[in-house]
Amino acid sequence: VPVSSASKDLPDGDYKDMGEGVLVIATEGGTSEDGNVPVIFADKNTIMGGLGIHTSEFDGSKLSYVYVDGMLNTKDQYGHTDSSINLKSDFLSIGKHKVEVVQYDSNTPDGKMITYKSASYEVKEK
Repeated sequence: VPVSSASKDLPDGDYKDMGEGVLVIATEGGTSEDGNVPVIFADKNTIMGGLGIHTSEFDGSKLSYVYVDGMLNTKDQYGHTDSSINLKSDFLSIGKHKVEVVQYDSNTPDGKMITYKSASYEVKEK
């Protein structure tokens, strides 16, 4: 079965926080702790940026899929982890953006979602 690029994206849905674990994203401007929305300052010439991903109490035996604005950014093993992801052009456009970390029972997106955590960041013009 050929894999379409659409299968890499998180289907639109009204997902609710589920499963074990805590997700905190971090920028130079702060973290998403306590519902905060950290800020990244960028302009039209900014083509790359970084975003810290901090997880705790995730099931490290499961693969975690990291989506930004619904598009797959990376997949990795997260348990108690400090890592980062790279953000490119569209994810540095002015406005709010959403980061979602999902784990599936089968370690593939065809499986049942068992963990869903999300946080947002905002890009402001510098």
